[in-house]
Formats: sequence, structure tokens, C-alpha cells
Amino acid sequence: GLTNAEGEGEGEGEGATVSEEVSAPPSPQPAAAPEALTPPRPEFRMFLVTDPQEEMPEVSAMYFLKPEAGVRIVEEDIETVLDYGLLTDGPQLSELEVLLNELYIPMLQQTSKDGGFADLSLDRNEMLGNLQKFSAQVSHAIKQLTGDIHLNIPSISLENIDKASEDYDTITLLESALAEWTAVLASAIHRETEKVTAPEKGPLAEINYWRDRNAALSSLYEQLNLPNVKRMVTVVEVGSTDTNLIASFKSQFGELTKLYVEAKDNVKFLTTLERHFKNISHGSLTQILDTLSPMMGALRMVWIISRHYSDDTRMGTLFERIANEIGNRVAAEINVKVLFTWSPADATARISLAKSVLEHWSEVYLQVRELIELSARDQRWEFDRKKLFDRTNYMASICKDILQMVEVVDDFHKFLGPELKAVTGDSQGIDSVIMRVQQMVDPIENLQFDAFEKKFQTQWQGVNAKFTTDKEQIERATRAFIDSSFKKLRSAEGAFELLQNFKSIKSEGAINRQMMDKFNDILEQFSREIDTTRDIFEANKARPPVTRNQPPVAGAINWSRSLFQRIRKTYNRLAYSEDEEMMQEEAGHDVQRKYLSLAKAMMQFEKSWFSSWAENVDGLAMTHLKQAIVCKDPGGVIVVNFHEDLTRLIRETRYLDRMGFTIPETALNVTLQEEKYHGYVEGLRTMLENYHNAIAALTPVEKSLLAKRLVKLEKVLNPGFSPLNWNSLGIPDFVAMANKAIGEFNSLVNQVQKNSSIIDLVVQTIATAATVVDQCVPRGDVVEIQDLHEFYEVIERNRMETAEELLRKYRTIAPLLGKIEEAVAGTNTGRSPQLKEYYYFWEKGIFNALNTLVLNGMSTFLTMILKRNVRKMDPALLKMPLFKVQAVLVHPEVVLQPPVAEVTKFLSRLVRNMVESTRSFVRWMDGTCIETPEQFVHVDDDEPVVFSFYSDVSANPEVIKTMLTINHSIQRTISGCNRFTEGWKKHQHLWKQDKHNVLDKFAATGPSCRQFEEKLARYQKMSDDIFQMPRNREMDFVRVSSHSLVLAVRDEALQWVQTIGKVMADLDRVKLNEMRAMIDEANVGLHADPSTLEDLKGVLNVIATIRKQFMMVELEYLDLEERFRTRDLYAVPNDEEEAKEARNIRHAYKELLEEVDRVDASLEDVKLKFTDITITQVLDFSASNKELLRELKSSGPGLPAIDLDLGVELLKKFQEIMLEKTAMREELVLAEKLFDLPLTSHPELFEVERELKNLALIYVVYSDHVSAINVFSNMLWAELDIKKLVDSTEDFIVRLKRLKALKDVPVFKLVDAKILAFQASLPLIENLKNDALRKRHWERLMFETGKTFEMDPKTFTLQNLFAMNLANFGDLISEITNSAVKELTIESELKKLTEVWKDQKFELFKYIKGTEDRGYVLRSVEEVTLLLEDMGLNLQSMMASRFVKPFLDDVQRWERKLSLIAETISLWMLVQRKWMYLESIFVGSDDIRHQLPAEAKRFDSIDKTWKSIMVGTAKNPNILEACSVDGRLQTLQTLSDQLEQCQKSLTDYLDTKRCSFPRFFFISDDELLSILGTSDATSVQEHMLKLFDNCAMLKFGRGNKMVVGMKSAEGEQYDFRTPVAVEGAVEGWMNAVEVEMKTTLHSISKEGTFFYAKKVRRQWILENLGMTSLVGSQIWWTWECEDVFRRVRDGNKLAMKDFNKKLNRQLLDLIDMVRSDLGNLDRKKVNALIIVDVHGRDIVDVFVRDSVLDSREFAWESQLRFLWDNAVDDIVINQCTGSFRYGYEYMGLNGRLVITGLTDRCYMTLTTALTYRLGGAPAGPAGTGKTETVKDLAKSLALLCVVFNCGEGLDYKAMGSIFSGLVQCGAWGCFDEFNRI
Repeated sequence: GLTNAEGEGEGEGEGATVSEEVSAPPSPQPAAAPEALTPPRPEFRMFLVTDPQEEMPEVSAMYFLKPEAGVRIVEEDIETVLDYGLLTDGPQLSELEVLLNELYIPMLQQTSKDGGFADLSLDRNEMLGNLQKFSAQVSHAIKQLTGDIHLNIPSISLENIDKASEDYDTITLLESALAEWTAVLASAIHRETEKVTAPEKGPLAEINYWRDRNAALSSLYEQLNLPNVKRMVTVVEVGSTDTNLIASFKSQFGELTKLYVEAKDNVKFLTTLERHFKNISHGSLTQILDTLSPMMGALRMVWIISRHYSDDTRMGTLFERIANEIGNRVAAEINVKVLFTWSPADATARISLAKSVLEHWSEVYLQVRELIELSARDQRWEFDRKKLFDRTNYMASICKDILQMVEVVDDFHKFLGPELKAVTGDSQGIDSVIMRVQQMVDPIENLQFDAFEKKFQTQWQGVNAKFTTDKEQIERATRAFIDSSFKKLRSAEGAFELLQNFKSIKSEGAINRQMMDKFNDILEQFSREIDTTRDIFEANKARPPVTRNQPPVAGAINWSRSLFQRIRKTYNRLAYSEDEEMMQEEAGHDVQRKYLSLAKAMMQFEKSWFSSWAENVDGLAMTHLKQAIVCKDPGGVIVVNFHEDLTRLIRETRYLDRMGFTIPETALNVTLQEEKYHGYVEGLRTMLENYHNAIAALTPVEKSLLAKRLVKLEKVLNPGFSPLNWNSLGIPDFVAMANKAIGEFNSLVNQVQKNSSIIDLVVQTIATAATVVDQCVPRGDVVEIQDLHEFYEVIERNRMETAEELLRKYRTIAPLLGKIEEAVAGTNTGRSPQLKEYYYFWEKGIFNALNTLVLNGMSTFLTMILKRNVRKMDPALLKMPLFKVQAVLVHPEVVLQPPVAEVTKFLSRLVRNMVESTRSFVRWMDGTCIETPEQFVHVDDDEPVVFSFYSDVSANPEVIKTMLTINHSIQRTISGCNRFTEGWKKHQHLWKQDKHNVLDKFAATGPSCRQFEEKLARYQKMSDDIFQMPRNREMDFVRVSSHSLVLAVRDEALQWVQTIGKVMADLDRVKLNEMRAMIDEANVGLHADPSTLEDLKGVLNVIATIRKQFMMVELEYLDLEERFRTRDLYAVPNDEEEAKEARNIRHAYKELLEEVDRVDASLEDVKLKFTDITITQVLDFSASNKELLRELKSSGPGLPAIDLDLGVELLKKFQEIMLEKTAMREELVLAEKLFDLPLTSHPELFEVERELKNLALIYVVYSDHVSAINVFSNMLWAELDIKKLVDSTEDFIVRLKRLKALKDVPVFKLVDAKILAFQASLPLIENLKNDALRKRHWERLMFETGKTFEMDPKTFTLQNLFAMNLANFGDLISEITNSAVKELTIESELKKLTEVWKDQKFELFKYIKGTEDRGYVLRSVEEVTLLLEDMGLNLQSMMASRFVKPFLDDVQRWERKLSLIAETISLWMLVQRKWMYLESIFVGSDDIRHQLPAEAKRFDSIDKTWKSIMVGTAKNPNILEACSVDGRLQTLQTLSDQLEQCQKSLTDYLDTKRCSFPRFFFISDDELLSILGTSDATSVQEHMLKLFDNCAMLKFGRGNKMVVGMKSAEGEQYDFRTPVAVEGAVEGWMNAVEVEMKTTLHSISKEGTFFYAKKVRRQWILENLGMTSLVGSQIWWTWECEDVFRRVRDGNKLAMKDFNKKLNRQLLDLIDMVRSDLGNLDRKKVNALIIVDVHGRDIVDVFVRDSVLDSREFAWESQLRFLWDNAVDDIVINQCTGSFRYGYEYMGLNGRLVITGLTDRCYMTLTTALTYRLGGAPAGPAGTGKTETVKDLAKSLALLCVVFNCGEGLDYKAMGSIFSGLVQCGAWGCFDEFNRI
């Protein structure tokens, strides 16, 4: 705060007490300025206040406001830029409230009334509403701060009400409090009941009124309902005799409760209306209009429900408030003063809206009132309508008047508009009239009263009457204007228009009569116009100007007629108007003659132009009609070839015909067909435009995708070039055909592009998604910086949410590509070869988008880092750090929290996670849009390999480079942080060094005062320097906050100062005491009476000592005084008494010196007397020394058998004697010296001293040992540290060993034996101290030893244990201890078991099907299962242990728990698998639900129960608790049983379908359900190879409504002779497909066999199906063989050889075909035929070799012989005695095995077995072709052969299902590895 010298303007800050007053220095003045011109500057004082309790003077505070942040203000701009002023009592909420309510809110409201910011009305209203809301919050805060009443509640505890009610003091205290409360309540109630709110305030005031009351009373109510307060009231009721006090309090409290409940209830109900009231108070008129109806309904509900607003008074008042608020809002919106500045349309709309609002208010009220009356249930509304509607109805009438005024003014402005100025040319005259119109509205714009206030009704009526008068005056002025206007006429026609405009003003016919007088003026003007027209015609008739888009001839004629029409129109209006008689005047006849002359000249002009055109038109038409309808322009673009001359001819004809000319026949015919030609041209143009648009719209990849369709489309357009011309009748058909083709193509393109645009949008979304968002807070802003974990969580949460959303969108691409594939290729497999390039295009786009996504995220993150780089960024552009770390002192190091390693780890993880985001984007399989399934590269792999974009994106050099750049930036910043912490190491001695040890050593050196001061100054300076250090350090993007570190280090320095001062004070205290004691002792010694020798010696010694120490003592007391001053200087507290005493030492010592001189002079005579006495004493002392030596040797403590405790006592005795002797010897020596006598030696005394010293060394070890044992004996057993006891004993043994020089002393051996014996007992104590021992073990020990002791840890000591003599029970103690250790192991395992299962939780994840969330499911429980097994084994081991008895119940209980968990989890996973399987069926397929309604209903119940279980588990995933829920196991068992029933019903349903179409037995349930669960017929495509031998897909036609053929896996295809309709159930039409397959193949085989002999074999092979070529060749081979046998019988012995040669020639032909340029399919066909022909040739070779010449020989009977049996009209295959029909199963081009002799034997064996209704079981080593031989035989017979790989899973049910399918469809079943079953 600033204040002037007189004390004005003082303010208060924050912080300390008023500590300093500073006069501000005057500002520097210009040197040249005269001193007189410099005004005196006021003097200011600044106060720094830190103690808020400090009473401040009554001063003023100054405020300063800048216009915006970031603006630097210099002194010169203060007056213009800075806003400042004085706040009388300092900034307060009340002043803010006044500022809002008296300045800003009225200013915005006035802006609204003045119509300002009309285009920002919504923003203004919103701001006004928010400002009013803020003002209300400020007011509420003031009330809360100033309005709370705090009761004075006595601080007493009332636990016992009866006791308290009998305590007189308590009753008196509580009665006083109750009386005070009653007065407070009465005051509060009176104050609240006196509050009223003016009805003219809005409805929000009603809500605020009750909220204020609720806020005011809730504090009192809650305080009085505190439990302790209630007990106080009860105590007064029981114990007080003052009944009036109790009654008064209850009365006031009851009234308070009533008011509080009323306020609370009203707030609750009125809050439901607050939204409507806000719309009324702050919304636009439209919002108010929309709000009235719902608000009235809400008011009706409050009327019905509320207890306090169901009476007429309160509800009526509320209605009055609403009505007043509506009126106020309308008055604010319709500002009459600015009304005419608005556009007329806007003003009309606003006024109409305001009028509607006012009228709707009463209408809605009456409607709701009528509803209440009709309901006859609720109380009627009988409010005062005058109060509700009087004002609003009056305002509605005012709005009506205003609306009429606006319309009148608008009409004047329209009439006096620019059109009138254009006709008359008198802008000034018109402007003068407009000015009068403006003056007409001035009184309204300058109203001095509120038009909407009814009290000004008379004034308003006067204004309205004046407006009407002004309107009539303007009409009269208009008539005067007409006279001057017609004198300036520019056209006659315009004059008539002017007349019409003037007539539109209602002036009672005055203007119309005046217009009649102006007719001659109009005739004169028209005559001049005719002359002007003739001049124009004559000047341009040779080259007439043509209107745009008109042909030349018709344009010239039209120009002539338009000139004529200009005067003709005026002539007609004059000649045939109501004033027709005026034309009979002379001026009229003159005008008529000029008009007719000009008309004749123009007619002649028209005839000449038409005749020249008509001569050449026919030949031109015939030439152009014979041209082709389309052609290519020079650029090669196809265009319509309709010549411009034809277009021009048609236009000329049309225009001339309309003009009335007779058109030549050919031209007329062409023109009559204009619509046809136009239709042709438009149709062709539209068709070609569509064609070109369709081609142009294609991207290169789409052109490649649709290449075949484009070629086909071009062929459709060829007839347009030839033979069609414009006379052809086939043009519409051509256009229709082309449009149809283009339409189909466009439809296809649109479908492709629609899906591709969606895909592109997804790709762009991926590319542009922001995985990292920077908040970009400028450095210097006061914001809280988040810590590392918060920063990481924000960034990572945003990344994960973005990645999940992008992944969801990515998975929508494949279905879209499937739709494109379906449109282009007719399939929806996701693997169409035709779309391979298209798949690659989009996969590459996704890859690029993911690269962009990752790079953008990394770039953003790098930018976030670089924006905070203090070395590279402009300081003005620096942003706030991303997060902060704390530099703290954690003894003994300065560290960062979190550590830098954790910072690096989190930031590196953020960067890695950006790339990891792409791991979920699974790559497509090559040439497909199908996500690559998880792959197990090795059989024993635990985790599958997922082929995602991650590996490619992570290998991107840009990604790697950016990642390295980010890591480098991170490491650079982290290094800076490390350097920052390293910088604090220079201060580490402050906290690392032990202050007391260092200072003790320092004190031991006897430091001087200067040395102390140096240390104090050093540490004080450190403290000040450290405190001045900055609290925060910006390390690029990291803020290192060192606030606590600075304070901690500073405190360490200050502690050094205080500790040094304390050490110094301790030393000085000792020194002071020593000096005071020395002076006192010296005074006593000086004044001793020297009556004896000893006394004399003492006095003399004192005198000598004092004189000797004089200089030293003087230095000491001076130093002592300086030390006290030094401590005061460094604020180290001094003891006042000690300081005073230190100052008195100097005077006391000076007095002592004076006394020494006086005493010394008085002692000379006494010295001689005592010399003789000293000699006698020396002789007696020598004799006594000899006696002492003799006694020591005879009965001293060093005897061999002495008791050690007695020896200790004797040693003390002799040591005391020795001390006395030593003192006597010293006194005698001193006396000898004093009296100058020779010194006497005493050898006996020296020997006694040496002996006692040796014994003392031994006895001290013993004594210490005994003392240590006593200490440990008194120690509580629970606190005993056995290690210390052992270490202590070992220490005594070591000490004894150090005295090895005394080992021959008898006492040494005694002590050594004693200590060793104690050491031997320590292991037993150590065993009993084992932590494993429990109470039961101590009880057993007491039982076994028979000794009883109390194991109370508070009393049991080692002494109790020593008393037990435990050395006698060593084995027992070892056994108990071992048992305790084993039991502890079991106990620990049980605790570990408890801890493990307390933390074991299920892992759950969302089960998503497509985009639908299906709830939670459990993840793998393998780890839990392994844990259960391990824990189970541990429990079994415990049960087998003999130490388990104490924990037997716990172990058994855990066995039961783990068994329950294992059983529950096993059943849980079983139910989950069944649920997941059936859920996709019953939830995902409506068809299945329709077929199995009962099971669907059962599954719905199961699903509900299952989801409730999983939701509960998700909330509490703890395994133990989840499995132990009551009934959980039974519930899961029930679900399992019910799911099994659903499964069984589903299986029965599927079996019915399989029985209808047996081939369904050969596909799994899931595959069958995928077919049955959809109405898409093409769903069978992916299963065709399992249903048929080699049919890869069916050929569909007519929108997949017909099956027209089959296609093999190799690509061979054929068409059905009769297409199969796809109708009804799938099994039905699939049966029809199977029948048609056999029927069609039968016909094809019959035709192929027939034409074999009629065509060249090469041609025949190429024209027939593969299987037809095989069976046909075999039929004819069989026939030719038998024909050879016949010829041989007929005598042709060479017939077989000739046949063999023929077969070889056929093989050579086939070889030539293979080597020729064959297609892939034909090559496979020929390869298979070669295999069969080679086998046939080989058989014939054998016949030739073995002379097999009869068809009855076994060599021929054993061969497969194909023949066409005409009797059955079918192919029959014979072998041996077996005969088989051909199966007609479509085989495609699946190839044949090379047929060997072993193959023939297998064939024969199998056919023979089948003949006898047996099966075949070929046996042999693996890989020899057993299975393939069986399959090859089935191919030969055209039978379906289904191969099954047998294993353990093939049970009797599966075998039954297989056999059921085989026998029903007549297929072969080949069971591979049958022995495995």
C-alpha cells in the first residue's frame, strides 16, 4: 500500500508487521528546467504487513487496472493507459458487489435498451446473465461471511446426563448459555421475519430470498442439533428449576425449526423453476415465449405439491413477479426511442414478437387455470388478474400502436423511394418529403416518458394523435410536390407510373383530380419520344443491334419491333386510358400521325430481312441432319455432333414463327422436332457428361480396379459413331442403353467411392489424430504445474483413448472393403484377386497414416520440449514447464523426487507408447483385407506372434530419428537437473557432518573467541546466501522446485550457528564458574587462621598462586566478556544472570589482589614456629608405611583363595588408605619445600601402590562383568538383545586376556574361571530368546521344569531366567526351541497364504463383439491354477508334519477354501466358455432365436445372471471373496446345467438341419451356425470345399437369388442346365444344388462321351470339363479294349498291338499339348489325362506281353472298366464281380495319382469289399499313400470322399455323427490313422 506523508492512502499488504517506513526519493528533474516550474511531488510511505492481527491505521488503498495482460506501461502513458483510484476501506467484496450492480450490469442493460450491438444480442444477453449470476454469488458469499451466527457453546463434556443435571455449576453454566441462545434465536427469527422482497423484483428474487433465509438459519439449526448441544438442553430440562427459560427456548427453537423447514422446502421446489425464471430474466423474447408454457406447467406442479406455495398469497405474489419481469423484459427489448433506426422488417418482427409474448402470458395462464378447474381435484387459481395482466395487456396495446406507426413510416419510405426519383428526377424534392416523414417520428424517438407505463397513458395518446396529424400533413404536401414533379417529366410512360404511385396515397381524391390537369404535358412528352425513336431506327437499320442470345434475322426484326413497342405501349395507354377523349384534341391527332408513319417503315424492314433468310434454309437443314450423332473433338473427347447451324435454324424458326411469319416446310419440320432434337442433344450431352464425369471421378487405383468395366462401357458408345445419325429412330434406345450402362457404372463407382471416402476419412482421422496435446501455458502465468505422474497420466490417458478410438475406426475398413469387393467382384471374402492392388493401396495408406500419427505425436512432444528450451527459445515465447520435480534434502544427499531415473523412464515410456499405439493395428494377409491371425511360430511358444504395423512403423528411420532426438533432449534436460543437484554438494558439510562431534572436537581444542566468531560468521553468511537462492529452477521442460531444499539447508546452517553458540556458552559457563569459584576459594584461603602448620601452608600457597596467575586471569575475564558480546551479535540467546556475573568478575578479582598484599605482610612471624613440627611428622609417616605393607601381604585382596566379592571390598578399603597416605605424603613434601627442609623418599608406600594397581586392573574387569550381568538381569526379557549379552561377555574375556602380564597373579585365574563359566550358559538363553517361541512353549517349559514364572512382558526379566538354573535343562530347551522353529515355519506359510490370497485378483477384460460391449469375461487363470496347486502341495506337506497340531484347524480351513476356489474357478471357466460360444449364437443371430424361442428365453435368463456375476466380480475382483460368495458355486453349477440344456437343444436343432442336408454333418457346429444365422445366401461360399469334393464356390445370379453354376478351387467352372432358386431354408436349396450338380454333370458327361468319337481328340479335351475328359477317355478306352478282344476273336491277331500303338500316339499328342501354349486350367486337365492314359497304355502293354486276348481273362476282369449302359442311361464301373454307378460329384481339376500295380491291387481289394458290403482297411508304413489311394479311387468313381484324421477326440458321438452324414449322402468316409481311436 502507498500513503502520503500525512497518512492518507495507506494500505495493507500480506505478511509481516509494519516494519519500515521509507520516503520515496523524488524523481530526477531535467537540468534545464526552472525549479519554480517543478511541482512538489507527494511523499508516500510503504507498509509491508505480514501479521493480519496487527491493528492497521485507518488508511486508504489505491488500485491500478491495466487494459490487458502483457502490456508494458511507461510513465508517460500512465494517465492515458492506466486506470486507478482510491478504495476507502481497502478492496472488499461489498465494493465488488457495488461495482457490479451499479456500473457493469446497468451498462450492459442500457446497451440492450439502446439497441447497441444488435448483431451480438445473444452474446450480450449471455454475458449479462453470467454477470448477474456472478453478482448473486458475490452477494451470497457476503451473506455467508457476515451472516453466520456462531453460538457460544460451552466446552464441557456431558457423558453422564444424570450426574451433570445434579451439578450446580454445570446447570448454572448451561442455563446462562441457554438464555443466550434464546436471545440469539429470537433476534435471528425477528430479523428473518422482518425481511421482505419488493414484488416488483423478478422471480429470481423470490428464490434468492428463500436461499438467503435457508443460509441464515441453517447454521443455527445445525449447531442446535449437535449431539452435545442436545445433551446440554436435556441436562437443563432435567436439572433446572427455571421452567420459563426452558419454555422460552423451546418456543424459539420450534419457531426456528418451522422457519428453517419452510425455507428449505421452498428452496427445493423453487429450484425446479429456476431454469424457467432465468429464461424469463435473461433470455431472449423467443426463449421467453417458448418458456411460458412449460413454466406454467411447473408452477402448477408446485401449486399442487408444495406445502407453502399452495395458497393464493405466496403463489399470487410469485405470479406478480413473473408478470412484472415479463413486462420489464419487453420494455427492455422494445426501445421506442431507437425503434425507427431498425430495419422495418426487423422492427415489425420484434414488435410482433413482443406483442405475442405479452398476449401469450395471459393465454397460457387462462389455459392452465381451465385445466385445473376441469381436473376438479386441485385448488383453483383465483389470483388478482388486474395485478397479473393489467400492465401486460396495456403494453400489448402499446405494441399494437407502435406496429401501426412502423408500417405507416415504411409505406411512406417505399413510395418515396429511388423509383420515384428515377421517374421525376427531383431527388431534392423527394428528400424534403422524406425529411418531413423523419420529423414525424422525432417525437416518438425523443419521448420523455416510458411509453409502456400506464400512468403516462394520456401523454402517449397525445403522441399518437400528433403522429396521425403529421401523416395527414405529409399527404397534403405530396399533392404540392406533384405540381413541381410533372414539370420535370422524362417519359410519358413514366408519367403514368407516377400518377399511379401518387394515387396510392389516400388523400380523398385530391391528388387524382390534380393529375387530370397534367395530361397535355404527357402528350407533348410522347411526341418528342416518337421523333427520338425514328432517329434511332434510321441510324441503325442497316446493321441493327441484336439482343444477346437471339439469332441474327429474328434479332434484327425483334430490334425493330422493340423500338416500335416502346412508343406503342405509351400510345395504347394514352389512346385507351380512362382519359381517352383527350386524344381527340389537336395535339392528340398530331401524335397519331407521327406514330402511324413510323409503324409502316418498320413493317417494310421486317419483310426484307425474312425473305432473304427463307431462300437458303432447307438445303442447310438436310446437310447437317445426316451427320453422326457423336464424334471426337481434336482432344479425343467424345462430344455431341449437333451442328450450330441447326441450332441457329431452329432458333430463327422459333422466333420468326412466334413473330407470325410463314416458315419454309423443311425448317418448320426441323423446328417442330426441336423438342425431339433437343431431347436427343440433351440426352446425349447429359449421357456424355455423366460418362466423362464418371471417368474423371476415378482415381488411378479406381481405374485399375474398374478396368474391365471401363472397356465394357466404351463398347456401349460405339453405335453413336456409326450407323446412327439425327434422322435415325434408334437414338433414344441408344441413349437409354448408354445411360443404363453409365448408371450401373456410376452406381458401382458411387458405391466404391462412398466406401472409399469413408475409408479415406478413417485414414485421415488416423493421420491427423492428436495422441499428444500441449496446453501451451506461457511462462510467467500463475498456474499450478502438475507433477510427473499427473503429467504422465494425462498424456497417456489421451493417447490410449485416441488409440482405442482409432483402432475402432480402423476395424471398420475391412467391412467397407468387403462391400467394395461385393460390388466389384460379386464376392465378400476379403481376399478377391481382383482387388489385390486395391487392398495394397489402402494398406499402404493406413501404414502412412500410422507413420504420420506417430511422427505427429512425437513431433508434438518434441515441440512441447523445445518450446521450453531456455537456450533456443525467445524468452517471450517460452512456455511453462511440462511438470515439476522436487529437490529435497534426504539425509545425507540432495535428491530429486521423483528420481531422475524415474523421470527418464516415464518420458521414454511415453515416447515408446506412441509407437506402441500401432501394435493393435493388425496387418492384413497378403492380397486380402483380412487381419492376419495370431501365429505360433514354434509349437512350444506361449505367446502368439501378431503381425501388426508396429514392426514397420518402429523401423521407420524418421520415427527412430525423432525418438533419438526426443531422448537426446530428455537426457540433456535430465543432465541439467543432475547438475543442479550436484551444485548443492558444496553445502553438504552442513548436514553430513555431526554437529556435536565436530564442535566437541573443536571445543576440546580450547578455541578462542575469535575462532568462535569466525565460525559463527561463516555459517550465518551461508544461511543468508542460501535463503537468497531462487526457489524454482526451470530446466527446459522441467521445473525443479527447491523451496523445501532451500529452507532445509538454511535451517541446517542456522542450526550450526545455534549449536556453535550453545557450545560456546557451555564452555563459558564452566569458565565463569571456575573463575567465580577460584575467587571465592582464594578469599576463603586468604582469611584462614594459620594456627597450625597446615593452615599456614594453605595460606601461603593461596598467596603465591594468586600472584602467579594475575596476568592469565585478567586475559580470561576480558575474553569472557567478549564471548558474551559475540553471542549477542549473532542472536544466540545468553543467560542474563550469567552475563551479569561475567561483567562482575573484573571488579571481584581486583579486590582479591588488594587483599593478597595485606595478608602476606601479616604472616612473617608464624613461619618459624612450624618448621620443627614438620620434621616430626615425616618420621611418624615412614613408620606407618611399613605397617601398611605388612598388612597388605598377610590379609590383602590378592590372596589365592579369596572370595572375589570380598576381594573387591578389601581392594576398595586399601585403595582408600592409599589415597590418604598419598595425600599425607604430598603435604609433607610441600611443607619440606615450604620451610626449606631436605625431601624424604618413602619406598614402602611405593610398593603398596604398585601392588594395589595390579590388583585393581584385574578386579575392575570382574566388577564390570558383575555390573553388566546385573544390568542385563534387570532388563525385560522382551527387550533383551542376546547379541549384546554375548558380545559383552566376549569383550570381558578379551580385556582379561590383555592382562596376560598379570596371569600369574592368583586373583587373575579366579576371575578368568568365573567369566568362562558364565559364557558357557549363554547358548541356552539364546535358544529361549528365539522369536519362534510362543506362549504354549513357555507353558510347556514350566510344566517340564516344574518351575513357575509369570511371562508378563512388563515384568519378566533375565534375572528370573537366571534363577531357574536352566543349565540343568539344556536338552529340553533345545527340543522346545526346535519345535517352535518348525511351527514358526508353518505359521509363516499360513500367513503368506493369507497375504497371497488377499491380493489375488481376477483379471477381467471387456468382451467386445464388433462394436458392441457384451460385458466382462475372465482372462486366463493358468497362473491362479498353478498357484492353487503349489499352495495345495504346501498344505499337504503341513498336514504331514508332526508340528502341525497348533495350526491344524487353520490348515484344514485353508484346504477347504482352496478346494472351493479350485472347483469354482474350474466351473467358472467352463460356464464362461459355454456362454461365449452360445452368446454369439443366441444374441448375435435373430434367425436362431426365432427358431429356438424357448432356448433363447432360457439363455437370456442365463445371460442376465452371468452378467450380474461378472459385474460384481469387476467391482471386487478378489478371487477368494468372489469364489466365496454365498451360493456362487451352486449358481455356476446351475448356469452350467442350463447352458448344457441350451447346447443340447441347439445340437438337436442343428441335427434336424443336418438330416435335411446330410453334407452339413461334415462341418462344425460353428460353421453351420454361421450359415444358418444369416439370410445371406453367399455365406455358404467359404464352406463349399467341406460340403463338396472340389467346389470352391457357387456361381450366383440375379442378385444372389439364383445358383447358376459351380467353380472349382482351380478355377474351372460350369453352368447348371437349370438354375436353382435360392428360396426358403438353406438346406432346402442346397439339396436342390446337389441334385442339379449331379443332373447337369450327367448331361455333360453323356454329351462328352457322345462327341468323343466325332471330334478331334485335342479339341474334344479342350472343350470338355476335366472330369468329363477323364471319364469319357476311360469309357472309350474300355470300349476299344473290348473291341480289340472282339477283333482278336474274329482273327485279327495284331489288333492288340495296333491298339497299343494308337495309345502311344495319343500320349505323344498329349505331350505335345503340354508343351504348347496352354492355359493353366487346360494344362492341369491334360496332366491328369496323361496319368490315366499312361495307366491304360501300361495295361495294354501287359496284355501284349502276356498275350491277354480274351475279355474273360482275370487280367481284364480285374481292371476298372468304365462303360455307358444304355439300359440305365448311366455310367457303370465294373471291376471283378463288382458293379458301381458313377457318382457325378464335381471333381474340378484336382489331379490324379500315378497308378501303379499296388494301386490296382488296392482298387480291386476295395471294390471287392464294397461289393460284399464290407469296408476296406489298407495297412502299411506311413507315407506310402494309403489315404491318397482311397481318395483317388473315389475320384475315379466321382464320389465324395470325406477324410477324417482320427485321434482321442473322436468319441462315439462324433463317430455316430460322421456315419449319419456318410450313409445319408452316400459318401465315402476315410478314417486316417484309425488305430489311434
